[in-house]
Amino acid sequence: MEETSACDRLAADLRALREASRLTYNAITAQAKKQTPPLKLGGSKLSAWFSGKNVPKKDDDAAFRYLIQLLEPRAKKHGVTPKGIDWWRARRDEAAAERTPPAAPIKPAPHPTPPATTLPAAPPHAGDTAKAERLFRLLPLDGPWLRWLEDAQTMFKVPLTVSDLVCDAHRPLEKDLPDYIDPELHDAHGALVTALAALCWELNGMNDISDEGQPVLEISHPGTSAERNELNRQTCQARDSFIPAYRTMVNLLNRKNLLPPASLSPDALPRQAGPERTPSARSDAARLSDTTAEPHPRTPRIGQGMPERARELRQAHQALAHQGLGEPADEAWEHGTTALQDFHHTDSGEPDWVLCLADDHPPVAVAAPIWQAIIDAGRADPGQDALAAIGFPVPPAGDGAPWLIQTDVESLDLAGGHWGAGRLTRRRNGDWRWEPRPRFSFEQGRSATAWTSGQTPALRLRVVLNLPWASTDGLEITAQRRRDLERKLPYSQLAGAMTMLSKRRAADLPAARWTRTPSYNSSRSLSYQCTLTTTDGAPALQAAAMLSLPGTMEASVTACAEILIDDGDAWAALLQPDWPTRLTLEEAQAVLLGAWETAAELLPEAIGAPQLRWSSAPTIELRLSSERCGPNGVLPPLAQVLDLTSFGDGDDHRPGMAVTITAAPCLAAEDRRNLLRQALAHMGRAFGYVDADLDALH
Repeated sequence: MEETSACDRLAADLRALREASRLTYNAITAQAKKQTPPLKLGGSKLSAWFSGKNVPKKDDDAAFRYLIQLLEPRAKKHGVTPKGIDWWRARRDEAAAERTPPAAPIKPAPHPTPPATTLPAAPPHAGDTAKAERLFRLLPLDGPWLRWLEDAQTMFKVPLTVSDLVCDAHRPLEKDLPDYIDPELHDAHGALVTALAALCWELNGMNDISDEGQPVLEISHPGTSAERNELNRQTCQARDSFIPAYRTMVNLLNRKNLLPPASLSPDALPRQAGPERTPSARSDAARLSDTTAEPHPRTPRIGQGMPERARELRQAHQALAHQGLGEPADEAWEHGTTALQDFHHTDSGEPDWVLCLADDHPPVAVAAPIWQAIIDAGRADPGQDALAAIGFPVPPAGDGAPWLIQTDVESLDLAGGHWGAGRLTRRRNGDWRWEPRPRFSFEQGRSATAWTSGQTPALRLRVVLNLPWASTDGLEITAQRRRDLERKLPYSQLAGAMTMLSKRRAADLPAARWTRTPSYNSSRSLSYQCTLTTTDGAPALQAAAMLSLPGTMEASVTACAEILIDDGDAWAALLQPDWPTRLTLEEAQAVLLGAWETAAELLPEAIGAPQLRWSSAPTIELRLSSERCGPNGVLPPLAQVLDLTSFGDGDDHRPGMAVTITAAPCLAAEDRRNLLRQALAHMGRAFGYVDADLDALH
């Protein structure tokens, strides 16, 4: 059996990689457009690479490299081992070499000969002239078919007068003999036939609905509107490849004086801008020619590539044109249900715009530098889709009219991504940072109960911070930072909260002596505690601070600070007689505030207090729990060790309550206090204290 060619092997490997990645052509194209600078990975190019029709060129290495780097990580999740860009480049070069004809042998230099008399150029070969005439009989310059293809904004429906002429021409041109003698014409004819074949392939896949009274071909309905839009996009791309190939052929024939006279009549030429045509056939033909014999690129249209949203895009453009929104810079693309298109600024020196039509929000044009800041802020998301993570701009309160985000904006709200609502803010150094809009939930991370093995305190007041920073590989708890932390812990807000509990009971029991725990200390984790004990060594009151870098079980940096009443009776033994050990809600609030500040601001200093981008939304978990079982083996109610009467009547039998805050961990003191009070009231109502409100928390 004949061995498979290198080109076919490369195409098969690329197809297998794409299938394993689960990415569609649309998704690849959309991701490539978001790069800086945008990369051209359209459907026609991808189709040619994946089918083996074309081999990626070396001068298109940036697009090829990005394609591999996009697909391999996703394919890896489905069991495909990454091969690396060097392996793929070797495959590409092998396929390219296979398609490159061997160099002609070097002939010895001829002996010098006397200068020859310059002869007039030979007239066109009769065979080439006849072949050109056959081309224009099949694809005439005088036909409205060409004008229709040039002007059509979509290819959902194609008149039979156009499709029949185009498809009927393909086979005769493909089989037409003899070949052109002129090598330039030979190559141009081959490119034209190839482009014509691709267009016919798309047209032949459409449905003839002439029996319904419309003499047209119509794109089929494969199932979803997105799939139908993709078929239209592919057909438009085939059309957009064919027209330049046809024009190149016409220009070459004209330059070589091979345009048949019949094709040079004024009505035979495609419509062009410029002065009115003259009766001179020769001057009309000359107008087709250009100095490079290459077609000018088609100017993108508003909504091109997304015909079903073109009208909305045009309306938004019309509303914003007077504010600087200029002509389209590229085709429109979609991200989920959002339509987007790049536009130039009306002032050539100003940055471009990205026009965004997101559901439930008025259209917005975002200045390109701000759009890039949005993309950068969400780029670290594990799904590698910044917009799916961070969402789209949300307008300030208004009338819902289209609006603009200029380059001088200092902050903007975003919503619609799986990170939740957030705000992007420009810092003093010019960098942008995304932080979540505060919200409450009851979802808990893996570390909610970490570092609790073997502990059964009467009361635990805990704060756990999940800090999903991106690029944490270089973080480390160094010896110097650990020593610095050990010096600061006795003066921390957590230590102050622990000392406060005894001072309010007329006892001076400072949280001054902090020690490393027997476990959980390394270059990637730390754990410290401060324990007040009775004279016989029984633990009474304890404060603890822990931090851990990401590992196999946890993808985020985790910081935890807590205070435990190990034993109420033991603590009472350290106090003056008759002082209660049952905490008030006010005291619990003060403890949680101190724990939050310590976990958010002090503990991260041990790893250099990094200011990294988020890879998801950070959270702050608050936990209040009674964990020492009674003689009957049942956990006592939380209300037994924490006075909840300020919350009003409620379910006093629960052993614990918890709430999760999604918010920026580092806040101003007053903002942190207000947010914690709101979270505790929200938690109380959710756990049965339906009258809980901010008045209960002073």
